[in-house]
Amino acid sequence: MIFRQRLSPVTWNWLSYLIRKPKMIRYYFHWRNSLKKEHSPLSDKFPWMVYGAVDWLESYLNLEMQVFEWGSGGSSLFFASRVRSVVSVEHDPDWHTVVSQRLGQFDINNVNCILCEPERTDALMKIYASTDERYQGMSFHRYAKTIDVYPDSNFDLVVVDGRARVGCINHALSKVRIGGFLLLDDSDREEYERGKNLMSGWARHRFYGPSSYNRIFTATTIWKKPLL
Repeated sequence: MIFRQRLSPVTWNWLSYLIRKPKMIRYYFHWRNSLKKEHSPLSDKFPWMVYGAVDWLESYLNLEMQVFEWGSGGSSLFFASRVRSVVSVEHDPDWHTVVSQRLGQFDINNVNCILCEPERTDALMKIYASTDERYQGMSFHRYAKTIDVYPDSNFDLVVVDGRARVGCINHALSKVRIGGFLLLDDSDREEYERGKNLMSGWARHRFYGPSSYNRIFTATTIWKKPLL
């Protein structure tokens, strides 16, 4: 007990995590560096999600795959070097410009970064709403349905890490190929329960633990699409 009291909560959490998953020690030093002000997901070309999920992605992705993601940034650059093509949908015009410029600086040409801003509406469906107060009364319906233009079973991986995640999951289900995967970041948040329920019957792998650029532990869940 005295030993634990001498450690910060985040250090104790890391220690407990590594006792259970010793191979993840290689991410500890990455995490330490990620907290420094000169580091960011975009500069490091690294996803802002649980390290266990990143480790899984490293083992799963290959250069023949197609990925779709809601929420652009470090993950867009991470995927670009590991798969054939990436579609990345972003709602914020300023951030879209930053990411697009960074893609150009690195001469990355296999990422289609799409800007789709929310729209103000008087008939807002809850699944297309954002919990962020800045977007009260605004609909992310167009944003969620950007994936609709692609054929069914088109993507090896769909990443839901942006706005209106329940709505995005609803539109993504048919677009994941059989045997492919859907990833929901921050899956421990209660407001995503309705979306998680849509994947009943899909095999689930939940990763809980530390993530880069963050001092708290969070969850990322990945579901595998079953045979019809």
